Amino acid sequence: DPARAPRTWAVVLAGGEGSRLRPLLRRLFGDERPKQYAPLLGASSLLRQTLDRVGRLVPAERTVVVSQYDHARYVDRELEDGAAPHVLLQPENRGTGTAIVYAAHMIRRLDPEATVAVFPSDHYIREEDTFLAHVAEVVRFVERRPERLILLGAARRSLVEQRFEVDRRQQERREAALGQQSGNHFARVRQ
Repeated sequence: DPARAPRTWAVVLAGGEGSRLRPLLRRLFGDERPKQYAPLLGASSLLRQTLDRVGRLVPAERTVVVSQYDHARYVDRELEDGAAPHVLLQPENRGTGTAIVYAAHMIRRLDPEATVAVFPSDHYIREEDTFLAHVAEVVRFVERRPERLILLGAARRSLVEQRFEVDRRQQERREAALGQQSGNHFARVRQ
């Protein structure tokens, strides 16, 4: 396991509706639960898998689950066993950005110097060790360079790299036109 990150807090996003899978989940479980609360791939729910994975880097006392009031019964079920993270419930789903800012404000009050990592709870991660090693590497980088914001995600590499190259070339042209030296605004993290 990667070493625990001493200044890191985790935000686990669990407020989505999962509407595309709703008919399947209704047929499988007989209720309207969103996919993050269903044991779709294994014996535990995607939320529980996320909490277990995150717990390898960040302890429960520095983990914040953000969901909505309508999901409280599902969140409660997932947190019955083991150490419980902080839970923030929104009156309604206001989107990813709002959930992140909501949790970030709470974390800032408790630990103004924290590094924050955000994890969606509705994703399946097959290669957990590799994923966590990447997260730990990014956390170490951000702790050395706290002015940086890093997005680590799964995407089609070719599209991401093409967009990165276009953005980088555009930035270099803008800076050259202004007579500024090009700076490295992105960090690529690879295994």
